[in-house]
Amino acid sequence: MFAQLMLHCRLKQLGRGGILYEMGNLSDCFYFVLKGDVHVTMLDGKETRPTKTMEEGMIFGFRDSCLSRDDFATSKQADTEVIEIPSF
Repeated sequence: MFAQLMLHCRLKQLGRGGILYEMGNLSDCFYFVLKGDVHVTMLDGKETRPTKTMEEGMIFGFRDSCLSRDDFATSKQADTEVIEIPSF
């Protein structure tokens, strides 16, 4: 079963400041930080909330596939790898 799931996952490689996802994208994936760190910044109206850092080994993401994101995520380190896991 795990092997079947991996067929649908994607490895994303990002440089420092690389965009994992943008605000407004549909919230339909989980993310596993394989290497590096990822900043997640939330927007509250027009104000940004403090950044949360997702470190190597952490999983984050999926809330509701029909809602658009009110946050965005960028890589913190020059050599960041994240596995994108579909929520289906």
